[in-house]
This record gives sequence, C-alpha cells and structure tokens, in this order.
Amino acid sequence: VNHVATNATRILVEGSAGGSATIGGATVSGPFVALLDTAGSALWSVSYGPSVGLVAVALDGSGNAYVTGRFDSVLDLGGTVLTTVGGNDEFVVSYAPGGAVRWARSCGSTSNDDGGVLAIDEARGRVYVAGQSGLTDIDLGGGVRPAFGAPYSGFIVALESTPGAYDDAWVSTLGGSMPLVR
Repeated sequence: VNHVATNATRILVEGSAGGSATIGGATVSGPFVALLDTAGSALWSVSYGPSVGLVAVALDGSGNAYVTGRFDSVLDLGGTVLTTVGGNDEFVVSYAPGGAVRWARSCGSTSNDDGGVLAIDEARGRVYVAGQSGLTDIDLGGGVRPAFGAPYSGFIVALESTPGAYDDAWVSTLGGSMPLVR
C-alpha cells in the first residue's frame, strides 16, 4: 500500500499487487485502489493497467473517492476512456461510494506530465490537482496554456463541481529551469 485517505466511515487505499489478489469482490493486479469500511472490510476495488502510475488519493465526507496519477496512451476507466496528448499525461477520476465512475479528466502536453498532489475543498465544492509538465505548453482541460519558465512547469488546477462533471474554476502555472521537487 502506497497511499491512504480516510473520512469518518471509509478508508481508501492505493497500492500495487505483484501478482493478483481479490479485494472487494474483484481481482486486482498491478496498480489498484480499494475502498474499505472502518472495520477493514473491502467494499470495492479497481485495478489499473501496467501503463498507469497512481500518485495520490482522497475521500470526501460523502464517501466519494478521488484518484490521480499518470497514464500512457489510453486509460479505460470502465467505459470512460481518456487518451493522452503525448507521452504520459495526468488524470484525475472520482468514484461514487459504490465504486461507479462519477467523472474523469486528463491533462497533458506532448512531453511526460506527472500528477503529484490531490486535495478536496468541500466548502467550495472543488478538487485541487497539482503536478509537473516537461514542456512549455500544456492542456489542463481548458485549452493549451503557455507554461511559466520553460523547460519545467508546475501546475495547479482547481476543478469545480457542476452537474455530472467537474469544470475548471481556475488554473495556475509556475516553473523554471529545474524540475520541481516534491
């Protein structure tokens, strides 16, 4: 297990299975997330393919799960399909308390991009995602934006709840000549 997020009634874990394992009634292999109750019983789990790197998880007070990471080429989230712009792109997906995909977004450039931080702001109905891009322009979901300080640029995206989706509330970029350190 690499990351854990909790709320009053649930525990969300992210990890990687070296072989295959059964968690929450599903067989997982490679990167996975699983939602547990506070007694440790698995409620559901989802496995991602080998071209996915998971980097952060969060839970809101209603039990919705949020996962961010990077993927290469195509990411099928059980019917919701994301495609990279090029290289590795960042994604963020939200799951309902029962495990169904609520919404998913990807962002990226023609270089490798990496998500690194995820936070929930329930008071404002926002999800904040931060990461790093290796090129000067990046599409963070609202069109291509020039980065600040090539060749490495950090970004923060505030996604705001709208019916059935999350849309950009604001985007900020920052950067310089060296990779950002987390």
